[in-house]
Amino acid sequence: MMEQTRDWNASADAQAVVPVPGSASTIAVHGVLFFVSSIAGVRESGSDSIEAELRDAFRRLRTALRAAGASLGDAVQLTVAVRCASDIPALDAVTAEFFQKPYPARVVTGAPNDAPISVSAIAVRGADPDPRTRAARDVKETLI
Repeated sequence: MMEQTRDWNASADAQAVVPVPGSASTIAVHGVLFFVSSIAGVRESGSDSIEAELRDAFRRLRTALRAAGASLGDAVQLTVAVRCASDIPALDAVTAEFFQKPYPARVVTGAPNDAPISVSAIAVRGADPDPRTRAARDVKETLI
């Protein structure tokens, strides 16, 4: 059995392009597993668009995964912190823009004290074994 260790270079690459505050790494990589810290969406100045904030969080998630050698198509589980339950329909719509069926499993929590929306993920490199589906996801990721 081959020993698998944490890939510090992939974690550093992701931290360089999508930094998270504090003492957390953006991504911890262990073998084919990617554990992504909460990545906040940035609210544009003067904008109340929950959709724009969600899109920004998913774009930043995609950038971090790519820097570490994975893609959104490899995501198997998402945890999304939203401000209130009325944000869930927007979350569903934006999720469909970035992911294809079957969607990753998802946990929705409340963001504390009007904090920005954030998304964390668990991804498995090669989670999508069908190369046609994976190619379609890669094209969709490029277009968004």
